[in-house]
Amino acid sequence: MKNAFYLWILIVVMTSFTVPAQNDGSTEYVRHYQLVFGPVDELEPFSVAGLTLNKALSDVYYRGISKRLPSGVDKWTGPIWSIFWTFCTTMYPHDGGHWARAEQVGGKFSLTSFGFPFPVMKMDLPENGPQKNETLTSIGGFEINFMMRRRIHMDFYERQYVFADQLINAFIQDVFYPFYAFVLVYADPTNPDVWTDTRGDPVEAALSVYKGFTGREPVMDNGKVDPDLIQQYREATIISLPWTMLNPMFFRSLKAFSAKMSDRYGLMETPWMLGDTRFSWSWGTHYHSSPLGYELYLTNYFRIYDKLYTLSLKAGRPYKNLGMNVTIPKIFEKNRFQMGCTVDAWSQDIFGNGGNIEIDARYRFHRNFDVVLKTGYKSEGYLIGRRVDEAPLFLAGGSFYFE
Repeated sequence: MKNAFYLWILIVVMTSFTVPAQNDGSTEYVRHYQLVFGPVDELEPFSVAGLTLNKALSDVYYRGISKRLPSGVDKWTGPIWSIFWTFCTTMYPHDGGHWARAEQVGGKFSLTSFGFPFPVMKMDLPENGPQKNETLTSIGGFEINFMMRRRIHMDFYERQYVFADQLINAFIQDVFYPFYAFVLVYADPTNPDVWTDTRGDPVEAALSVYKGFTGREPVMDNGKVDPDLIQQYREATIISLPWTMLNPMFFRSLKAFSAKMSDRYGLMETPWMLGDTRFSWSWGTHYHSSPLGYELYLTNYFRIYDKLYTLSLKAGRPYKNLGMNVTIPKIFEKNRFQMGCTVDAWSQDIFGNGGNIEIDARYRFHRNFDVVLKTGYKSEGYLIGRRVDEAPLFLAGGSFYFE
C-alpha cells in the first residue's frame, strides 16, 4: 500500500516539474514538495506525502491543464478538480494512519474496494490485546489529519506566507473530526444500536476509551446506554466545534477559498499576530481524539526578531492527560545548513510521565533541492504520530523547491 502511494506521488511530481524562475531580489515565494521515508509503519511519511501530492496535483492543473481549457470553463473545472483531489489526498493518508497503527500493534488494515466517495477498508486486530491498542487504531486517521494541518500552520508562521490551496487543505484537516462526527456518520449516543453495531471512527474511539476507563459494557442490563458513555461521547464531539473555531487560522483558511489560484497560487501573506517586528504573538486551538480520550491543544506562536518559537499546552479527558511542547524550527542556521528542535513532556494515566526530543536537520545542496534528516527519541506514552512504546525515530528524505 505504502509503496504504491509513493510511486503515485513521484509520477505526479515529475509531471509537474518546472524550471525555477529568477526573482528581483525580494521575498522568494517557493512551492515546496517533500517526501520522507522511514520504517513502514511510521505515520509521518503518510502525512508529508499527502500534503505533497495535494500541492503537486494542484500544480498539474494550474500550470498545465487550465491553460489548455476554453475561456470560462476554468471557473467550473478548477473547483471540481480541487475538491476531488483534496478529498482523495485527505482520505487515503487518513487511512494510511489506520494502517500504520494497525501494523504497530500486530494487526492488519486492508483495502477491500475503491468505493466512492469512501474506500472500503477492513480492520483485523489480535484477540485479547490491550484496550489502548484498539483505540489507537481507531484514531490513527485523525492523527494524520492533525499532522497535516499542523505542518501547514507551522509553515505559515515560519515563512510568513503559504498558498491558498495549502490553507484550504489545512481547513479540511481542521474540520475533519467534527464533520465526520456530525455529518458523515452522525450517531445518537442514546441509541443502543450505535454501540453494538459501531460505525465510524468517532464512535469506535469513544467506545474503546469508555471500556478501558470504566471496565463496563456500553449497554446496561435494562437495555439502555450507560449515562457515563452518553456524557463522554457528547462532551468529546460537541467541544470539537468551538475549540476548532477559536483558532484565528480557521477564519484565515476560510478566506483562502475566495483566493484566485491562477494568480501566484492564491498567495496568502503574513499570519495575524499581535506585536511588531521585534516581538509578536498569536495562538492556535486544536482538537484531537486520542487513546486517552479527547485532547485540547493551545499553541502559542512567538516571533522574536524574525525567528519563530512555539509553546503548546495540552489537556485531555476522561483519562488524565497533560502535556507541553516547545518547537524551534530554526534553532541553528548557517550557510546551507538548518536545524530545528522539538521537545515534549507529559503526565498521562496508563503511561505515566514521559518525554520526547526530535532534531530536524536539512542541508541545501542545490538551490532547488535539499536533504532532510529527522531523528529523535521518546519514552513510553502517547504522542500524536509517534509510537506509544519507548522508541527512537529516524526519518530521511528530500525537498524540491520552485518559484
